[in-house]
Amino acid sequence: MISTISSKKKHSKIKLWAAAAWLLIWQAASMCIGQEILLVSPVSVILRLFELIRTIEFWQSLAVSFVKILTGFLLGTLSGVTAAGLAARFRRVDEFLEPFVQTIKAVPVASFIILVLIWISPEDLSVIISFLMVFPVIYTNVKDGIHSLDRNLTEMARVFRIPAILRIRYIYLSQILPFFRAGCSLALGLCWKSGIAAEVIGLPEHTIGENLYNAKIYLNTPDLFAWTLVIVVISVLFEKVFLRLIDCAVKNVEKMGRVCISGENRRQRNSGKTEKAEQQEETIRIRGLSKSYGSEKVLDAFSADIPKGKTTCVMGPSGCGKTTLLRILMGLERPDGGSVEDMPDRISAVFQEDRLCGRLTAVTNIRLVCPGRPEREVRKGLDYLGLGGQEDQPVQEYSGGMRQRTAILRALYADSEILFLDEPLKGLDKDMRRRTADFILEMAAGRTVICVTHDQGDVSLLDAVQVIRLV
Repeated sequence: MISTISSKKKHSKIKLWAAAAWLLIWQAASMCIGQEILLVSPVSVILRLFELIRTIEFWQSLAVSFVKILTGFLLGTLSGVTAAGLAARFRRVDEFLEPFVQTIKAVPVASFIILVLIWISPEDLSVIISFLMVFPVIYTNVKDGIHSLDRNLTEMARVFRIPAILRIRYIYLSQILPFFRAGCSLALGLCWKSGIAAEVIGLPEHTIGENLYNAKIYLNTPDLFAWTLVIVVISVLFEKVFLRLIDCAVKNVEKMGRVCISGENRRQRNSGKTEKAEQQEETIRIRGLSKSYGSEKVLDAFSADIPKGKTTCVMGPSGCGKTTLLRILMGLERPDGGSVEDMPDRISAVFQEDRLCGRLTAVTNIRLVCPGRPEREVRKGLDYLGLGGQEDQPVQEYSGGMRQRTAILRALYADSEILFLDEPLKGLDKDMRRRTADFILEMAAGRTVICVTHDQGDVSLLDAVQVIRLV
């Protein structure tokens, strides 16, 4: 997304030769008309601008207009982001705000200026108008960004119970910021145009709008063009600076190198023989699970007992409901009927897709779900599974097998009582399958493991004590 935006920006840059050509056309047209009051030359505009710059009144007007329009922009941005978050979370908020947003989009700026001027003083008019122009743009873009969040990543964060601050920074912000940036790019131009228009109509003292109006009244064409040039330059510079700050924020959020994730060490599992013995005697009881998608029945009154502390493999042909069963057990799907009893609270999973944050490194992806685990331990595991020396690369540069192993390590290092594996060894060669399976057995010792697989060889590799076959 960011690279696409950057590419478009490069292609949309104004060429110097084109700008120079238009200045020459402007100069030629002014000379042909011969009346500066009708069309002032660019040379006269530049000379007048230098005269204005040397006056205190120029800088005072510039500062007053800039602060007011900036205030309106920031208020609109903050309100738009907040409202978008609430609307995405609560349907009633979305429904309540929709008429307001559509009205702002439909009503002409001039009408808004006149209406608002009835209720507030001219000094605050540009703040309110800038706010009204910015709010719907930011609100709409951010809400679209929230709705477009990758469901796979949000489900992953839910399963692993990633802390809220890490979830926001590494999963939500990285996906929403491009939408926010696009909204800001449009809103910045709108707020300056509407803010200056509000000043021209309201005529607050010591503002750019007041100077524009006076230049028009007294037919002072050089001043009119000079102040217009000031508006254009300030608008462009402000947009570039603000968007540059957003781009820096994106890079900071999506760091590709090492990211310091700190956290308290979580409670470690007791792997003593007594607890293991107790776990072996306990079971997860699945009774009468049913699930349909439309007219297609995927699970029909399925029942089973899953021994705790052991590995159970679930096998069957494609479409028989293996992944659906795992999703129900993980709490990602609601069954149409039936129940699951004695399911542990702390779970981790290897999904069908790797569900990694592509711009983050393997180390960071793993430590998102276990911030208290020492980084050296994570690196040791990556090295064991053949990822040593590449653990600080963004995982979007990894092959499918490398991403799969990273996802396995993430699930194993998470503090969980039960481990769900959906085809964990797919795409791995024979030697790596054996090595990865041995690592799973070592790291998952004492935990309940439920593994979906098509391969009978996985049953022996993972020392499964039970095989459930779905048809």
